[in-house]
Amino acid sequence: METVSCPYCRETNHTSCPEVMAECAYCGHRSAEVRDTYQTIVILDSADPGSWQKAEELMTEWQEQGFLEREAIVDRRVGKEEYVGSDRRMRPSWVASPLAKI
Repeated sequence: METVSCPYCRETNHTSCPEVMAECAYCGHRSAEVRDTYQTIVILDSADPGSWQKAEELMTEWQEQGFLEREAIVDRRVGKEEYVGSDRRMRPSWVASPLAKI
């Protein structure tokens, strides 16, 4: 288990996979955390009201504290949005198959 701090309420949560967007057990806001050797990225859910402002607040706070390897971003994936008209992302993609003729 790994521990992550909620970017909204600062409470400590325990998770087996911090990279997956999950709700905080205390405040209910969704976030994820991706850690690398040189950088930590905190991802906020765009569906949460005020997520853009929270990302800016976190970046300002971390810069003032000298945590230059931390970055806060807002997840802008459009997986839950509906598309109007034809959109290339909605069409099934071609999958390579040993039976496919080229």
